[in-house]
Amino acid sequence: MNGETQDLATIERRIKKVGQRIFFYRRQRGLTQKELAKRADVSQELLSKMENAGWSSGFSVDDLYKVATVLEIEPHYLLMPIDENLLDDD
Repeated sequence: MNGETQDLATIERRIKKVGQRIFFYRRQRGLTQKELAKRADVSQELLSKMENAGWSSGFSVDDLYKVATVLEIEPHYLLMPIDENLLDDD
């Protein structure tokens, strides 16, 4: 694997983590996808894509901001690493 391919793979993994963080904070707040989507004024389909595909689902920074606002966190928390053990916990 060359350096460029490695970098892309790393970026893709980090992007997917955005969706895992949305899921983590949503569950922590006791919200369903439907509830969060309605409060954030995004479609439930988009929220599902955000959680499952991360940034590659095509959502905007504005969508990220609206979701973070409802989750009562700063948007950058969805971009920052957190304890990976928390993300894997169902």
